Amino acid sequence: MQNLFDYIEGGDDLLEFLDDFPSVTHEAAIAVLEMAKKSVELRHKGLEVLHRELGSVGLVEFLRDMGLVQDDYTEWRKHQPQPDTMEETVWRIEVR
Repeated sequence: MQNLFDYIEGGDDLLEFLDDFPSVTHEAAIAVLEMAKKSVELRHKGLEVLHRELGSVGLVEFLRDMGLVQDDYTEWRKHQPQPDTMEETVWRIEVR
């Protein structure tokens, strides 16, 4: 699986990967990509639920406690305008 992701990250397409790894079938490679897509979709839905239940500051604290946010700026965030959506919350985390 990692080789497939490395190829795609490197700008290669699926056909190049399949040429270099003839033991991997097209169907198997597609199944891996579909599994990765579902994983991302589930993560997104999970973040939406956390945002709805915890609010923006609570979500940041949760992500920090899980080790997904490197620094602690929860106090600073309490004084900032509260984002309305989970996407806006994630954007604020990423641009900080």
